[in-house]
Amino acid sequence: MAARAGVAILTKAGAGWEVLHKEVIVPGHAMMVHVSHRMSRESFWLMGVYGDISKGQVSLLGFYERLQDRLTAFVRRQARTHWGGCFAAGDWNFVEFAKDRFPTARPDAAPERLLTCFNRIKDLCGLRNTAGGDPAPSLWSYSKRTSHGQVYSRLDRIYRPSHGWSNSAVVPVDTGKSDHRLIMVDVHVKTPRIEKAILAPRLPSLEILDKSRDFWPSVLRCWNSQTRDTVVSLEGWKIFKDQVLASGIREANTMKAAKKKDWVDALRNDCVPPEQIMDVVARANRQVWSKRTPPARMPAKWPAAIPTYEVKPKPSRHFVPSKDSPWKTPIRRPNDAPRGTTAAHPTFAKPADIKRVATLLQDRVARFAKASKEKWEKMTRTHSSEWFKQSSNKELDERGSRASISVEGLRRPDEDVARTDLGSMTTVARDYFHILHTPEPLDDARLAAQDMLLDEVRLHGRSRPDPNPDDIIEGPFTGEEMMSLLSKMPNTAPGPDGIPYAFWKRLIKVLAGLQDGDSPPRTFWSVFSDLLRDIARRGSSREGFKDANISLFYKKGDPTLVSNYRPISSMNTDCKMYTNLINARLAPWAVSKLHPNQKGFVPGRLMNEHTRLASEVVHLCDATETPGFVVGLDQAKAYDRVDQFWLLRVLVAFGLPAELILLISDLTNGCRSRVRINGGYSPYFIMKQGIRQGDPLSCLLFNFSIEPLAVKLREKIVGLSV
Repeated sequence: MAARAGVAILTKAGAGWEVLHKEVIVPGHAMMVHVSHRMSRESFWLMGVYGDISKGQVSLLGFYERLQDRLTAFVRRQARTHWGGCFAAGDWNFVEFAKDRFPTARPDAAPERLLTCFNRIKDLCGLRNTAGGDPAPSLWSYSKRTSHGQVYSRLDRIYRPSHGWSNSAVVPVDTGKSDHRLIMVDVHVKTPRIEKAILAPRLPSLEILDKSRDFWPSVLRCWNSQTRDTVVSLEGWKIFKDQVLASGIREANTMKAAKKKDWVDALRNDCVPPEQIMDVVARANRQVWSKRTPPARMPAKWPAAIPTYEVKPKPSRHFVPSKDSPWKTPIRRPNDAPRGTTAAHPTFAKPADIKRVATLLQDRVARFAKASKEKWEKMTRTHSSEWFKQSSNKELDERGSRASISVEGLRRPDEDVARTDLGSMTTVARDYFHILHTPEPLDDARLAAQDMLLDEVRLHGRSRPDPNPDDIIEGPFTGEEMMSLLSKMPNTAPGPDGIPYAFWKRLIKVLAGLQDGDSPPRTFWSVFSDLLRDIARRGSSREGFKDANISLFYKKGDPTLVSNYRPISSMNTDCKMYTNLINARLAPWAVSKLHPNQKGFVPGRLMNEHTRLASEVVHLCDATETPGFVVGLDQAKAYDRVDQFWLLRVLVAFGLPAELILLISDLTNGCRSRVRINGGYSPYFIMKQGIRQGDPLSCLLFNFSIEPLAVKLREKIVGLSV
């Protein structure tokens, strides 16, 4: 705040704003602050101004001449780094254009010398009037009654940098507390520092699509065309998914267009509380004038919009002044006013009719949506407890799928400078993970060492019993196995095909409910069984069935280093249903063949057993004064470095059925992935090494791949006997 407390610049608390630098230009009348937003990484200069009129035009001209001189020195200092102009706002205490005052003919109009000085200040700071070069009379911000009558002027103005920024329409707001109106405007950066891309198509929420009359009939037509009287293949399944996605997006866009026509339904769908709607309506009616009774065609809509609000009819056909506003003069003369007595005042504010109220309410909804988005982005940046509840470090829903933080820049481990544009960042991430998922050449020495270790694994596997024959299922997947998938469909984000689990669950119910009709469609499980048989016969590396999006989740360290992010794969949900089926067949073998010390992800075993055991060993050593130490091993990029060829050899050594190994081999071989950053996607690359984080099958596969190491550790390391 300036020394004489004439100017104050405030930032919203808790919204990520930070003042990097502040400097008083003219004490009490002008100050400059450098403001930064931690989340978007945007920063800009903002100048607050209050024109000095303590001695009339003389002090005002002197103030602007001092402001020009000091701004010149300030800009020269900033030019050493980068000066792209600044924002400027305040009570300038003079009008820039003749139309900024009514009546326009005034003896104390701004002198030419003052305007010349002000234009030089605009050039120094690169200022552009947010109201444009020909502002409308409705933007007047000051009202005063003088000996010459009522005077209106636009003393309060907001300027933005002429390059790199845009703005919406200026909105004056009558506070009812001052002869000045509050001026508001939304400004937007044209080229954000964090570049956002257009999101890939995805099926809209079923809460939206269920309100459409045409979506589910369209889905059923597509289902019948692809499944009736034919055996479903992966190609036909892909066509059906594409048709569903196109139909869902089309219906959502149609409903969105209709939603804009009825702002009442829009507010209700956006869950705006009725008391907030009433608050906006009340403030709208305190604007300059009240309006006469709505026309006869409007009462049906008005009570439906605000049931508790009663519109009182006005006897006059014209507008009447509001009692609680300093703007006393009406727009038009009443019917009984004598003609020729006073000049007609220009119209500078629209009455609070339904369109005006709708605009205000829509602006309020936009602010609510913006506040929610800012809150979510803050949670993703700070990884608060609320964020973990929403995302669970996975991609839960449409918001959870964006839970990874905004990436400002990325660099390779061997680089010092981070790339900041979206295309370069996706290239850096793709190259890094492509190299990470490419195996090293297998030389003869390494192959011989693997053979020796696998011989020990075979002996270990033979010493462990096979699963119970009742738990081993071979051949085509049964209906009971497929029905068990219903409990394994969480609200995770969809993969590249854009189809979430929620759609498949709803489709299963819809098809099941139509089986009692005259010509029922095929059930979902019947068609899905055809699909599984086609995959078993011809493989799954077709039609993008195994494709996945890799989302980067920041762990720790330098946020520009690509290796400091955890890659989480969002696979197509129908592919995850398939991997869940294979995982269910692998689980009995994991229980019987993996050593009991392997607790993680094995059915019937708990991780906290190891935690409790470690705690008891520490207490035992303390009680018996036995020396010892605890060794913890953490494998960097553990899932990404699993050798697929080694994994299959381990499964063979443990004696798993050949049919199950073939299914796993087909599912892990030739997987395509693409990296997503700030909504943008890299080109696909093929994973020749590693297993995916986010695949239900990956946990048990990793357990099998690491078991040979555990066998050697148990041979070489002897612990305490308890």
